[in-house]
Amino acid sequence: MGIPAKFELRDSSNQAALWHAVSRCNVAEVKLLLKSGDALPADLNGVTPLNCAIMRNNTSIARLLLKHLRAFYSTTTFLDDKDVNGAELPLCLAVSFERTQMIELLLEFGADVNAANRRGHTPLYHAVDQGRLEAVELLLKQQDTNLQAPDHSGSTALHVATKRNHKSIWSTRLKQDDISIRLLAEDGVDLNAVGWKSGSTTPLYHAVERQNYLVAERFVKNPELDPNVLGSFRWTPLGHAARDGNVDMVKLLLRRNDIQINAVRPGEDSPLWLAVKCGRTKVVGLLLQQGKRLDINSRNNKDGESALSAAAGSGYLHIVKLILEDSRTDLNAVDKSGKSAMWHADSNGHHQVVKELLKDPRLCVDLRPIASVAGSQ
Repeated sequence: MGIPAKFELRDSSNQAALWHAVSRCNVAEVKLLLKSGDALPADLNGVTPLNCAIMRNNTSIARLLLKHLRAFYSTTTFLDDKDVNGAELPLCLAVSFERTQMIELLLEFGADVNAANRRGHTPLYHAVDQGRLEAVELLLKQQDTNLQAPDHSGSTALHVATKRNHKSIWSTRLKQDDISIRLLAEDGVDLNAVGWKSGSTTPLYHAVERQNYLVAERFVKNPELDPNVLGSFRWTPLGHAARDGNVDMVKLLLRRNDIQINAVRPGEDSPLWLAVKCGRTKVVGLLLQQGKRLDINSRNNKDGESALSAAAGSGYLHIVKLILEDSRTDLNAVDKSGKSAMWHADSNGHHQVVKELLKDPRLCVDLRPIASVAGSQ
């Protein structure tokens, strides 16, 4: 294919005459220069004349450049070529600035709606990441838009939407089918995809983390969801909600029959332990209401500490009383250091908790092991 010769004359920023004409929005100069020049050469910052027109939001000049380029290239792949488009692909750039007319123009000239830039980000990824609602709606109208295209870390647009928690997209527009159905209920979308290298997590985890009830509810209602995938700090979504004391979110997650109320993996913190550790009395009460589903004596965490020991060591008397109401509670369980709930309460000076524990007939009356542990510290 024939490619026009490039102008060799550049300024100190490597900007050719065409670049300056586009920057000044001078249509006459652009037309004149296009008769003998190439519209693709970038400046030192990787900005091509086409990208300059996009940033200037000048659709007239952008159309001139696109017609010129199409005349010299047998296909429109130049729009999606990372090597010739400098710092950013034109469609990704137009989305970032939410230039809706420019987006439509680029799509008209054959820009690939799923082309990823050097960071692996598609136009939809950009739009969702920056909360560009109009751009999101426009891209979702394209039949070929890939909703689950991952970036280099495995994150999809759905990850980004829940992570960024843009209210304009997820809350105020949740009832709009072009957003909610296409992103949350589109056939083939992997709701359980794990992304974000720093603390690999699922979209549900992000929704819980951002306390976005409306989005979390959409996930919970979907039977394909796995609500138990571990996220940051090896917490499940339920564990995160419990730690935050988010009563409504905990209630929502408990609707799922397949929700794991207990820690099942080595070193995993149980939702009950997390709630207790942060003094979330209402959440503790909710979890205790789960009856046999709940392992009240779970000690899966790295220290082997029970919920009762955590409450006793923190001096949460009301929570201690709640846990003691369950007949299954093991008052004499010890952690990996051999310390019991009584030891934790006494060593931290929580005398009211000590008195409460001593009143319970299930407590081992032989306190010598506790004394020996205390004396060794």
